[in-house]
Amino acid sequence: MNRIIQAAGLSLAAALLAGAVSAETIRLRATHGSPTGSSAQVMTYISNVVGRVDPNIQIELSGNQPGTKALLQGAKGEADLHLIVPFIASLLKNGRAMYKDIPGNEELFGKLRTMAMYPGGTFQLVVWEKSGIRSLEDLRGKNVFFGPRGAAVSRMMQDLTRAITGMEPDEDYTLVSLDFGSAFQAFQDGQIDTWFRPVPVGNPGIQQAASVDPIRLIGISEADLQNEEVQRQTNIPGRSLTEVAPDAYGPNQANEEPVTTWNDWTGVGIPVHVPDDVAYSITKAFWENLGDLQSVAAWANGIEIQNFANFTNLPVHPGAARYYEERGLEVPDIK
Repeated sequence: MNRIIQAAGLSLAAALLAGAVSAETIRLRATHGSPTGSSAQVMTYISNVVGRVDPNIQIELSGNQPGTKALLQGAKGEADLHLIVPFIASLLKNGRAMYKDIPGNEELFGKLRTMAMYPGGTFQLVVWEKSGIRSLEDLRGKNVFFGPRGAAVSRMMQDLTRAITGMEPDEDYTLVSLDFGSAFQAFQDGQIDTWFRPVPVGNPGIQQAASVDPIRLIGISEADLQNEEVQRQTNIPGRSLTEVAPDAYGPNQANEEPVTTWNDWTGVGIPVHVPDDVAYSITKAFWENLGDLQSVAAWANGIEIQNFANFTNLPVHPGAARYYEERGLEVPDIK
């Protein structure tokens, strides 16, 4: 059986166009976000387990790719597996925000497919207890990190802060422009006052900070839940309200009550250019060896096969759909 081999530096789609063929190996490119994030753990797991189960499929990892870029890479054939975030996918489909000047946005959206969904991250805004920050209003005059400047999560937090407090970035507080890793180091060094990121509860970085000095998570108050912007963001595709326990990070977490915040579902995307049999093999390996991931990442215990299409707004890849149907699961018809 002929197999497609990846030409150096090219994705599967590019190799198809180039006509590069091997009788043995399919080489795929998988992209993920920060090396410390859940998407990196998921993609590393997929690369390892697929290579072990089916040596004919080799997956090369490429990190530090934001979700906004990942969708374009998949749609353009520059990545064969990538992170999907339903909210970001909806922006691409509708040509909004960072995609407003992208030609053919609907056509690009139409090339994206879902392999599997999982609870990707809980929105966690972390401050030092000694800072005296107890609410978004207390960010006035502070050096604030809401995510890399221009990232969807940063825009979301700016909108939230504006709606609740009336404060504007770079007028009432300084919006810090760093990547997640550099911002965390700056937070630990006392150079900035907040660190924010959607990550699973129990995140090692936040745990590390709590081991040094007491921390506090800033959430959404009960009164603010009635705010129009809060309600709008709660209804964003892939998002739901959740609570973080006041002792989620041990005795050095200063919260007295559960912290109300959001949880975003994310997933693994396999674009339409990936052959059905390849997508089927990857999906099968993912679910039938999930214990490998769960043994090293406690948050992954929340990944359940019955939620494979939870919150997605992208159709399920036909190869993945075949596996789910074999397992007796209904595959939703998503347009």
